[in-house]
Amino acid sequence: MWSILKWRMPLKLRMLISADLIVSVGVVFLTSYFVPKQVSNTLCKDLYAVGISVLSIIFSVFFAALALIMSTSSDEFVTFLEEHKLFSLLLWGYKFTIWLLLIALLASLTLYSITSFWLSQSPAPLTQNRTLLLVFELLFLWGITATASAVFAAIKYSHKRSDFLLSVKTATKSKVND
Repeated sequence: MWSILKWRMPLKLRMLISADLIVSVGVVFLTSYFVPKQVSNTLCKDLYAVGISVLSIIFSVFFAALALIMSTSSDEFVTFLEEHKLFSLLLWGYKFTIWLLLIALLASLTLYSITSFWLSQSPAPLTQNRTLLLVFELLFLWGITATASAVFAAIKYSHKRSDFLLSVKTATKSKVND
């Protein structure tokens, strides 16, 4: 069934509704069964802080990787990839992932700030609704899994680049021998 839907969906929509999102939603769905309706504010604040740290590092490294991919591409190689719409698709995936990481990071900062504010109140509320934690978990996991997918796409990109360089080298040798 999934293969039929996959075949009819546009490629960018298939990238959006991918294993990254499905796995993240699945984990959040499972988590929702085990997390009580009210969660400790202190625990949530700590989890949001971890999310901020992890997402900040991944965001900056990922952004640098995107800049590296864009700067190291030769015109001939980009043309070679674009004949099959691969370079545009690679960049679209990276752009989507960078936006997803940014949204997840901003959500983490917002949730951390709100929870810190609540904890500073007198008397401090001890709990918050689990929905906030589950939204954070979804964005965090989706950002992490989308990053992993983008890294695997970059590895495929590197393989294509080596195939391209090998074909150029072979073509150059055959011209010299003629």
